Amino acid sequence: MKIFDGFFGRDPVLWATATRTIILVAVAFGLKWTPEQIAATMLAVEAILALLVHSKVVPTIDVKK
Repeated sequence: MKIFDGFFGRDPVLWATATRTIILVAVAFGLKWTPEQIAATMLAVEAILALLVHSKVVPTIDVKK
């Protein structure tokens, strides 16, 4: 995933937290989302970031050779 190697590939926890914060601030200032919509959006962002982290930490070669 070359697209994530740059700025977006650094510290996925930071991106998950930033996304959560932006959503919660937007809701506090009048965004009309239900709690279910907020939770679903946060879950989707965190799932995507988990896949990103997984692709970076799992070896891609057979180390038994």
